Amino acid sequence: MTKKERQAYQKEYCDDHKDEKKEYDKQYRLLHKAKLKEKSRQKYLRRKDVIAEQGKQYRKEHQPEIKARRIKYYKNNKNNLIKKSREFYQDNKTTIREKMTQYYISNKSKMNEMSRQGHLKRKYGISIEIYNKMLLSQNGVCAICGNPPGEGKILHVDHDHTTKQVRKLLCSKCNAGLGYAKENTTILQKMIEYLENYK
Repeated sequence: MTKKERQAYQKEYCDDHKDEKKEYDKQYRLLHKAKLKEKSRQKYLRRKDVIAEQGKQYRKEHQPEIKARRIKYYKNNKNNLIKKSREFYQDNKTTIREKMTQYYISNKSKMNEMSRQGHLKRKYGISIEIYNKMLLSQNGVCAICGNPPGEGKILHVDHDHTTKQVRKLLCSKCNAGLGYAKENTTILQKMIEYLENYK
């Protein structure tokens, strides 16, 4: 019997005894579970780098589809996922907090930068790139007093609290000054007049 004939015979036999083969495979997996698991692990370890690269390439090529599937899955299972997430957190609260603390200590600069980016986006609707462009256009100094921020400090984003429109970057003192004056030009003018009277 040739190889082709043997393969054809095996296929025909499997098709004719599908249910029996299915049950046999199930019993075999149960009896040799540990052995099969170890064999699968060894195979993965031998091809780990290849599998990782293939996965990376697949995610890169199918990013929109993957994102769409995740969004769809989340929408369909939102309540269950939230419930499981909360239960997992409650069951592992101490371990999670310890890991988060350790990660923050090991990646302090990165975490601070991510926190800053999130703050700029949430509060002012700008990215760190836009902030840096504003900083460059102001030559790194406050838009009011013309002084650079103190050592270890940054310029703050000034914005209109009513319209939410971003204006310029200010040092902490000028920013606080506007706040104390409630951004009221009448109050600010009176402050100027007051100082002029005592020159």
